Amino acid sequence: MKNKRNGIVILVLFLLTIEIYLIIDLIYKYKGVQQVYILAPIVAVLLYGCFRMLYQNKRENKVGIISVFVITIVICGMTILTRPTYSYKEGRVLVEKYLESSDDSFNEVKNDKMLIPLTNEKQHVLIGQYGYYYKYIDDINELFFIVNPLTGKVSLLEDEFN
Repeated sequence: MKNKRNGIVILVLFLLTIEIYLIIDLIYKYKGVQQVYILAPIVAVLLYGCFRMLYQNKRENKVGIISVFVITIVICGMTILTRPTYSYKEGRVLVEKYLESSDDSFNEVKNDKMLIPLTNEKQHVLIGQYGYYYKYIDDINELFFIVNPLTGKVSLLEDEFN
């Protein structure tokens, strides 16, 4: 019985490792538009619970093991299913396609802001109301764009966002 319990706990630890990888990957690819930082404390508590269960000799921990397993599966599913449709790089491609219709040649300029707030946009479970922000220039013009990470809608802003 102890080996079965340890096997389940090790499986949960493996799933939590995948979850940690997903969280880091989502922060990098989506530049913080998906608010996975909310899940970090939950994952930390689950990790603590797993290690504690591994080193306890009590048999009556079935409810704890099953609870940790179910919560881990739910968190992995939430993280995967609530991902935005477009990453920051994919948003850049959408802006460049938008600019292809222009006769001018624009170059992207690195800026400090990667996200700016959207207004009147539907908010999903882990996705805040933010859009990807891009700045492009040519010889005389500066263009500022926002891309909705859920819909891929590209909007040209009149002025730089402050």
